[in-house]
Amino acid sequence: SQYAVAGSGTAVLTAYMASAMEGECSSPAGDDTFAVDSYADPRKVYLKTPLKSVIRKFGVESILIYIAVLLKKRVAVLCSDVSELQNLVRTIPQFIYKRQDWSIIHPNVDNDNAEIADLVTAGSSYIAGFTDPSITIREDLYDLLVDVNGGSVSFASHATDAFAMGKVHKE
Repeated sequence: SQYAVAGSGTAVLTAYMASAMEGECSSPAGDDTFAVDSYADPRKVYLKTPLKSVIRKFGVESILIYIAVLLKKRVAVLCSDVSELQNLVRTIPQFIYKRQDWSIIHPNVDNDNAEIADLVTAGSSYIAGFTDPSITIREDLYDLLVDVNGGSVSFASHATDAFAMGKVHKE
């Protein structure tokens, strides 16, 4: 209707930008409103990658990821491919899907002082993605390190007690 009234693509672009920035736009006559919330559930974006792919990738070590999310620990994910990193980071909270807490996600953190400071002040629980392999020596930033390139999951020396496997885990 925007294009039919104005006859230019600028009106359509203006309506699109209003929808993207404000979440809604009105028709030219003002009698109808388009609201993005009526058509999209933002949580579905986090469900793009199935949890099965994480379990297939890490096998039995995915239990450590589950324990970290369950106990609200700090998880660092290391991957050289940004796209794969972001998919994995947004998938990990699905281990405890009932919480519906997607605010703990930090999809791509650079190893500079400002972003590290933001991460530290974010709280005691987060899932952060890194592309810089120097994160492996920064054990103060994580309790669990998920190395996608190496296909391994390891925990920091200070978090040994939290990830100790007992008889129940081994069975």
